[in-house]
This record gives sequence, C-alpha cells and structure tokens, in this order.
Amino acid sequence: MATVGSGKYTYRLIENWAQLPAGQVFGNTSAVATDSQDRVYVFQRKDPPVMVFERNGRHLGAWGIGAFANPHGIYIAHDIAYLTDRDDSVCLMYTLPSPSGNLYVTDGYRNARVHRFDADGRLLGSWGHPGKTEPDHFHLPHSLVVDARGLVYVCDRENNRIQVFDANGKFLTIWPDLRRPLDISIDRDGLFCISEGGVSGLSPRISIMDPQGKVVARWDSLSAHGSWIDGHGDIYLALGSKMRIDKYERAG
Repeated sequence: MATVGSGKYTYRLIENWAQLPAGQVFGNTSAVATDSQDRVYVFQRKDPPVMVFERNGRHLGAWGIGAFANPHGIYIAHDIAYLTDRDDSVCLMYTLPSPSGNLYVTDGYRNARVHRFDADGRLLGSWGHPGKTEPDHFHLPHSLVVDARGLVYVCDRENNRIQVFDANGKFLTIWPDLRRPLDISIDRDGLFCISEGGVSGLSPRISIMDPQGKVVARWDSLSAHGSWIDGHGDIYLALGSKMRIDKYERAG
C-alpha cells in the first residue's frame, strides 16, 4: 500500500476502494462527497447516478435513476446533497451555504461567472469575466467552497489558480502554483484539499493548503475530476473515465 505525504499529513492509498455489488461496475465517476456520518456518495455518469457506501467501502444503496442528463458535481452540507447537471445547465440543488444562508454556484461551461443566490433560490448577484490575466477573470471556474468566515474559494481551472473573494464577490487574493485545480473541500482543521489535473506535462496532484494558501502537504496522484476530504481527514478521489474511487486514508 503506497504512502504519500509526511508527518501529520501522511496518507495510505487504497485503490479501487469501493465494494460494488456483484456484476456492477462504475460509469464515469464525476464527483464524491460525504455526509455527517461520513457515508460516501459517488456521483457517476450512468444509472443509478448516486451510489452510497460506508467508510470501509461497503455498498449501502443507490438512487436517482432518470433524474440527471449528465451528472457533474456533488456537495453535501447539513446532510443535504447539492447536485449539478452539466448538460441541462442546472443545479438541482446547490453548493455549500455560507453563514448568511447564501448559495454559490460556479458557471464555467457556458459562462465565466460565479452566481450568488439566497436561501430561497433568488439570484442576488454574479461576478467574473472571461479572461486569463486579471483578478476576477475566469477561464472555466470548475468548483468552489465557502469557509466558516464566508470567504469563497474558486477553482479557476484553466488559469491554474484559486481566487478568493468575500461573500459579496469582492476580490481578496489569488493562490498561484496550481495545475488546473479541479475540486476543493475543507477538512476538520480548516485546511483545504485541492485535486489538480496536471498541466503542460506536469503530473496531476493533491495539495493540502492552509487558509493563507500555504502548502502543508503535496504529492502526485491520478487526475481526480472530483475530490472530498471527510471528518476523519481521509480523502476520496473520483477518477472520472477510470471509473473508480480511490481513497487516501490519513495515517498521520
């Protein structure tokens, strides 16, 4: 079993972690998230689109047949799942609420924007413009997360960076030195787990960063379209066209 990272942030890689029912295989595993009990929800591009597992990989069930044209992203907050459908350009449910109850959505495949909604789904505002040079420029914003302070961290994928904004969309800072950031989540200590897709011949990797954007752990990995860090500090990778889920189990 391969080991990555170091010290407090050491992880053991468990490949093909999920125990699927006999005769079943995953489709394209697009995204992954966990609930308050650390049950694992895999969002795949085939029916049933949502597969549910225990932390040890044991299969619990599935749901959502016929509900999605093209599953893309999943986020779970307060035991509510927020799911996005790329082909229908809709969020059937939305990403993590901020402390104010607002909801934020990245709109990267048709626009280069971040949208902010209130708790009833009313659009409060949007920000961002197509571009590659300035703050507030986006080239395929692919994922985001909101921290306990209400700050918004956006994976500006094709610009190889994360942009940080306040709750109203005011630009605060940029975290550079990233390789096509695909997904971002926050662990129990307030650290950020970022799955990177690789760029210009450089390999995909996982980065663990503190709230100031400083790298505390980093290692090469397979490219994970979706990723999630759970309450135990374990990391799940949705490996897309490889049609599997890998897990990094925290050992440090």
